[in-house]
Amino acid sequence: MKNILCFGDSNTYGLNPEWVKGNFGRHPKNVRWPGKLQEILGSEYYIIEEGLSGRTTVFDDPTMPNRNGSAYLVPCIESHRRPRERRSCAAAAFPCIPAPRSSAGSARS
Repeated sequence: MKNILCFGDSNTYGLNPEWVKGNFGRHPKNVRWPGKLQEILGSEYYIIEEGLSGRTTVFDDPTMPNRNGSAYLVPCIESHRRPRERRSCAAAAFPCIPAPRSSAGSARS
């Protein structure tokens, strides 16, 4: 089975902007786009929904903390990996993100 991580904002979360019973709601799983993707791809794939309303790509929002997507992407990927896959996901899955530095073998001047 292959995992697909859907990482995004309120669209991925499935925010329903309609005022329902006093609060904003969430569309049912089979209506949200990651749920539709699951239906299309079938049981050979596992769709992981990681949507958060207000998430940004790279910016901090002083009125809505913890919404900077770039700060959370690598830990998010690591949290969804199977134990045998837990290596440097940054280097393996995202070559543009530098792998964490190891203190072992580092030279000091």
